Amino acid sequence: MLRRNVRLRREYLYRKSLEGKERLLYEKKRKIKQALEEGKPIPTELRNEDAALRQEIDLEDERTAVPRSTIDDEYANATERDPKILLTTSHDPSAPLKQFVKELKFVFPNSQRMNRGGQVISEIVETCRSHDFTDLILVHEHRGVPDNIIISHLPYGPTAYFQILNVVTRHDNKDKKEMGTVSEAYPHLILNNFSTKMGERTATILKHLFPVPKPDSKRIITFANQSDYISFRSTIDDEYANATERDPKILLTTSHDPSAPLKQFVKELKFVFPNSQRMNRGGQVISEIVETCRSHDFTDLILVHEHRGVPDNIIISHLPYGPTAYFQILNVVTRHDNKDKKEMGTVSEAYPHLILNNFSTKMGERTATILKHLFPVPKPDSKRIITFANQSDYISFRHHVYRQSGGPKSIDLKEVGPRFELRLYQVKLGTVDQLEAQNEWVLPSFMNTSKKQKILGE
Repeated sequence: MLRRNVRLRREYLYRKSLEGKERLLYEKKRKIKQALEEGKPIPTELRNEDAALRQEIDLEDERTAVPRSTIDDEYANATERDPKILLTTSHDPSAPLKQFVKELKFVFPNSQRMNRGGQVISEIVETCRSHDFTDLILVHEHRGVPDNIIISHLPYGPTAYFQILNVVTRHDNKDKKEMGTVSEAYPHLILNNFSTKMGERTATILKHLFPVPKPDSKRIITFANQSDYISFRSTIDDEYANATERDPKILLTTSHDPSAPLKQFVKELKFVFPNSQRMNRGGQVISEIVETCRSHDFTDLILVHEHRGVPDNIIISHLPYGPTAYFQILNVVTRHDNKDKKEMGTVSEAYPHLILNNFSTKMGERTATILKHLFPVPKPDSKRIITFANQSDYISFRHHVYRQSGGPKSIDLKEVGPRFELRLYQVKLGTVDQLEAQNEWVLPSFMNTSKKQKILGE
């Protein structure tokens, strides 16, 4: 260890001496540039080096013109690999501190939690260095309340000491339904109001605890500074957060060269979804259709596919950023197929009331959210009803109208069609044209024959 430290110090002194030479060369080139721009003669002491320096100036760009010191920049190579963080506590931690550190493990990707036991700080740091950890986070407490956090960048620093105030953990939050699930995707960062030199230094320490996220990540972490108090928030981007501000606008289309039964089915779907428009796809590819939808303010795109003239697949893609749900279609019966036209009610254009039955699991709630935001808010006196009823992960679709034929308890209910069953098999976080989008959920192959597990509800 002693020899290693001596060698590192020699390397540091050598590189520091090179920096001095580079700085001197930069000053010479700066004087020549200034003389040329102002139309003045080249300084006498630089005339012998003028030709060589001008050649170097011509080869420079914005990145190489000004010498940059990487010796004292501890984060110069931080972007070459993802951070790897060790989380631990003070000796003999309380239950609330353990819970807080458990939740911090989900905040920082690629982090590992360690029970400290009797280890001293020097042993922990040496362990981190030998196992290629990039950062060490130590959390302390006062009478069971987390009150201090230390972030130490490895192998040589810096180390930042923060006081912690107003801690509210997920465990403390009683309204569990209102909270989102903890995503494991790499988060986008919002660093607000770190404008001074020390603010930039603090922001650098914080941002290098997180790897670079994918563009379609829906997870956001915020560090907002106000009067030197940094507020931390971890949120999930809800794609439907602003969906109630305006009515949905839907584009309906099909696969290439659709058959007559598929065309008829899509025509009837146009009456099912208010504010929808049907488009003949022609030779357009998916990316062109999605771009058209975005430019014309469509909120959703529905694509219907077929197999040998029978509709067998429907894709619902929420715009502009997703999600996209893939459903298998079964047992399609259109209004056109029904021979007893007198028994069917006429299709109302009123906004329908929705019945969403047995979507009780997390994925069931997610599916219900995707389906219900295809319909605008109805008026209270609307006589039209659309039902999505889940049973054993098969979603039955029914379309009815009703009228009160006698007293308040006498209702005449008529099905207007079409009717079909849906089975969810995939949900992606992006739009339908984004092949690189992450899968939020995929139906496992063994689930096709399993009768025990229920994905959407009981």
